[in-house]
Amino acid sequence: PQIASLPGKISHFFSGSSEPQTADAAMPPKIVTEADFLRGGDSVSARGDFATAAWFYGKAADANPNSLQARMRLANAQMALKDNAAAYTNYQAALMLSPNDPDAALRLGELELARGDAKSALDHFAVAMHARRSDPKLYNLMGVAFTMQNKYELARQSFEVGLKLKPDYASLENNYGMLQLQSGDYQAAIATFTKLVQSPHANERYRTNRALAEI
Repeated sequence: PQIASLPGKISHFFSGSSEPQTADAAMPPKIVTEADFLRGGDSVSARGDFATAAWFYGKAADANPNSLQARMRLANAQMALKDNAAAYTNYQAALMLSPNDPDAALRLGELELARGDAKSALDHFAVAMHARRSDPKLYNLMGVAFTMQNKYELARQSFEVGLKLKPDYASLENNYGMLQLQSGDYQAAIATFTKLVQSPHANERYRTNRALAEI
């Protein structure tokens, strides 16, 4: 890519000016590299402009199809835009480039869990586990996946490890309460939801879940 061929609103990121620049006919055009595109994406992403960031990161991935960071940043921007299908494709591409990458594996698992594919999610969480053994979020996600498979003891163990790592993890406690409710341990579920209702994190969901357990 050459700077003269970039869209006007984009080209100034590579020119060092706040105004779009044109290439001097007497000067060779500047070649825009993967690193340039990544810097541009990082700049606009920091301002919350994920659509433009995705454009930059996509160009970085085009410039270097074997760039793990370009694929990951592109997928993260697409997640922020709620374009889950595109994000899934790029996380898959990232994991193909680096089969043991824990971040790509975790994100793929999250997306699979959201669409109800607990088995595939757990396969990817197992990859993430090698580098994220102290991440309470991972244990929360694993607990949800095991609950979806009716593997209640494995779910309980996952939630309890997560709570040891982060005792005030409200969404994990809520998921633990739902496991207790689903598995028929109603008194434990009531106690879990009551604790949440009385916590600074209280919201209508926790009150509704407690009422459901009481019923």
